[in-house]
Amino acid sequence: MSGHFFHRLSHLIWPPLSLLGDDPVDRPGLIHAEAWARLTFVTEPVCAICGFVFATAPEEWAGDTRCLSCVATPPAFDHARAVFFYDEPSRGLPLALKHSGRLDGLATFAALMANALTISATGAQGGPGPDLPDVLIPVPLHPFRLWRRGYNQAGLLAAALGRRLDRPVRHDALIRRRATIRQAGLTPAGRRDNVTGAFRVRQQAFAVKGKSVLLVDDVFTTGATLEACAGVLKRAGARRVCAVTLARVMRPRPKLARPKLAPPKPARPKPAQPYLTEPPRPDLDASG
Repeated sequence: MSGHFFHRLSHLIWPPLSLLGDDPVDRPGLIHAEAWARLTFVTEPVCAICGFVFATAPEEWAGDTRCLSCVATPPAFDHARAVFFYDEPSRGLPLALKHSGRLDGLATFAALMANALTISATGAQGGPGPDLPDVLIPVPLHPFRLWRRGYNQAGLLAAALGRRLDRPVRHDALIRRRATIRQAGLTPAGRRDNVTGAFRVRQQAFAVKGKSVLLVDDVFTTGATLEACAGVLKRAGARRVCAVTLARVMRPRPKLARPKLAPPKPARPKPAQPYLTEPPRPDLDASG
C-alpha cells in the first residue's frame, strides 16, 4: 500500500512524459496518441529474409518472397525484422535511448520487438513466427566506446526482450575486437568495409554452437553490422541467426540496369499535300 502511495506521489512530482516529446501520459514508457499516429510500422508485404518492405505486394506473394538483393546475395542472417521505419517522426526514440539514456521505454520497446518477430514467412502478421531463439546476443560496442557512454543500448534492448521472451541473454558472447569509425555518413560499401573483421565470438563452443541465436540492435541501416555479426556466429557453429531491431532505414532499392537503347531516328519530312481538286483554269474567250 505504501509503495503504491509513493508511486502515485512520484507521478505528481515528476509526471510521466511521452517517449516522443513532452506530452503527459498515464504511465512511463508510453507514446502520446498524436506521435503514435505518425509512426510508420513495418508490416507485410516484406522480404522473407531481410524484412525490406515492398511498395506493393508482388504477384503470387505468399509470404516467402525475397527481395532482389537477398536473391542476388543472400545475407548471413536467416531472418531480420524491425518495429518501425527510421524517419523523422520516429528517430527520437532510438536517439533518446542511445545518447540520452532514457530507459523508461524499454518495456514498451521489448513488447514491440517481440511482436515484430511474429511477422514471419507464413504471410500472417501476428501468426506463428520463427521459433523462439535459444539465446539473445546484443551487437556489442567497443570497450572504449562502452566506457565513454556507460552502457550499450543494444544490450539494454536485449535484456528487456530476453525478459519478455523468457530467454537468456549473453552479453559477453560477441565482442568488438577493434574500434570502428561511426557508420553515419558512410556508403553501403564503406559500412561493410568498416565492420569487416571487427567482431569475434568468445567462448564459442558454449555460447552459440548448435544454437539458434537472436541478434539485437537499435537501428538497421544497411544491414552491414548485422551481416558481420551473423557471419562470425555462423562460422562459430550457430545453427540459425535471426535479428531484430527497433527501427530500420527503408531506402529505395536500386533499380536493375537496363541496356541503353539507340536514339530514335529523326522523323522524315512529310510530303507536300497534293491538290484534292484540279486547280482552276483561266477563263477561255468565248470566241476562241
